[in-house]
Amino acid sequence: MKRLCIICGKNAVIGNFCEDCWLKRQNLFKINDLEIKICSCNSYFNGKTWKHFNSLDNAVERFIKDNIKTKNKIIGKNIKLKKVGNKYNVNIECNGYILQSKKIKHEKKNIVVKITNVKCERCKKLSGNYYESVLQIRTTNSDMPVEIIKKHGEDILKVKKVRNGFDIFILKKNIAGAIAKKLKSRGFEIKISNKFLGMKKGKKIYRYYYAVKD
Repeated sequence: MKRLCIICGKNAVIGNFCEDCWLKRQNLFKINDLEIKICSCNSYFNGKTWKHFNSLDNAVERFIKDNIKTKNKIIGKNIKLKKVGNKYNVNIECNGYILQSKKIKHEKKNIVVKITNVKCERCKKLSGNYYESVLQIRTTNSDMPVEIIKKHGEDILKVKKVRNGFDIFILKKNIAGAIAKKLKSRGFEIKISNKFLGMKKGKKIYRYYYAVKD
């Protein structure tokens, strides 16, 4: 005995529904209203890390795509943005396949994305004159600081000329460590020391010094 769709009366093929009525009851994707954190250095927080952007529209669009939730197969996305004050009114259209069906479903959703201006971690450190490590370079090679600055400029707070060399103040310890390791492989002598700065959230905070010599 054939089962009939409990909505339209056509042959039921998925549970008690025909394929069309079943598709109407399914969500192709989910997304809620969002808040995006923007820093003046042209970066936004994607929920895990800070990402650089070329335009605010581009950042918002990328952020929306990262927050579209689905277990289905989406084959097309179209996002329309309209900025109103510190918010975006957003129209999202997606095409795709829902599991158990071979028909393409087209779905629209409207959300609001709120823009919140904050400082990223890097800018917080820069404005607070914070740094985790210092490369104390003592060498006759005057090109070395220039080489380091060109490659790691975003992580450098400042460069100070001192007797027989330079002190390079670096925001992150791991960056300074990587530079010191590379210099050591090139034959430079490296000595590491640290200074206890205090406690933060129950964790000891140190500043690391890398003495680099010919």
